[in-house]
Amino acid sequence: MNKFLKFPCIAFAALAMTFASCSSDDNNGDEPEINPTEVAFVKNVFPLGLPESLDGARFTVNDKHQLTKITIPEDPDKENGPIEAEIIFEYGEFSRAAKFNVHMYIKKDGEIYTDYYIQLNEKGFATYVEESEDGDLYYKYYFTYNNDDQLASVKGIEIENGREDGTTEHKLTYSNGDITRIQEYYDGELSDDVKYVYTNSAQKQPVANKGCIMLFQEEDCFDIDFDEFKWAFYSGVLGKATKNLPMGFVEDSESGEFKWELNSNQLPVKFWCDSEDNESPDVVIRWK
Repeated sequence: MNKFLKFPCIAFAALAMTFASCSSDDNNGDEPEINPTEVAFVKNVFPLGLPESLDGARFTVNDKHQLTKITIPEDPDKENGPIEAEIIFEYGEFSRAAKFNVHMYIKKDGEIYTDYYIQLNEKGFATYVEESEDGDLYYKYYFTYNNDDQLASVKGIEIENGREDGTTEHKLTYSNGDITRIQEYYDGELSDDVKYVYTNSAQKQPVANKGCIMLFQEEDCFDIDFDEFKWAFYSGVLGKATKNLPMGFVEDSESGEFKWELNSNQLPVKFWCDSEDNESPDVVIRWK
């Protein structure tokens, strides 16, 4: 299952809205007091380091503990096979209508087809992002965080012909470091409300999220629509992960249980959206 374009199954990190909120959706012109070329983004969020690969995607990190590239294979089961796309991260000062600290862009067939310009707060977490295609602004994101440096809210504004055209906002509720509820609002109206649990019929005690994994925009588990920007979490700019691994969800009258497989170091290596699924896992994670 190719998650690069289809994104179907898991996600977790920290999303809460206190610490580094932007005071206004239009107040995005000031560059935070931070030198992004010297920040160890990956080490700050992933104390054990990034996995070697996640669903076939391979991570390249420089000696400053900064993610520089993600290589996405056409077939997740063939990591060294043909490449579908590369996601590149550059750190410095990038000026558009405002100043930005990180430039993330996606290359396919040798050409750039999506750019993300990222503003950071003083802790190195994204607060404002502009997504563009062929030089045209396509989407704007605003992020806020809680006192534990976990992502608390995500507001996305679609741009059509230079004008704002539809707003989607996700608000996250936490308890003891874990996401327990995600509410989605479209143009101010509640459109989705999902609760999450950290035990289930097979797992009676919470399981520590030792690897600090966050898999955004996946079916049933932490489904937040980032498009390809979900991969930015692994650069360390979208806050810190949940304390434990999610074990299920409740949405209206529907509920489901997740299943994980851990290695000898208690790091997650396989994930199933459906705990009763005995077929191939939905996500495979390899560690160095």
